[in-house]
Amino acid sequence: MPLELASRLILMASKPDHLVCDPFAGTGTTVVAAVKHGRSAAGADLCLDYLGLASGRLQQLSHGVLPERPWGPTQRPQATTLLR
Repeated sequence: MPLELASRLILMASKPDHLVCDPFAGTGTTVVAAVKHGRSAAGADLCLDYLGLASGRLQQLSHGVLPERPWGPTQRPQATTLLR
């Protein structure tokens, strides 16, 4: 899941004092989004390689170098495009 989508879901479904739990953390997208937006987070995964990636992403976030796409309004195709 893209970080931007996880961020939107975290912002919609939780408050800053909430704990976000991801039992299938994988590369940590949900945990990173939660921490980025001031939530506490806990993640678990059976694959240590994925947890290493998640840890690296959290370190990037804490150092301000986590790559992200810019947020912007959703672009919709024009009706004429759909009718062709």
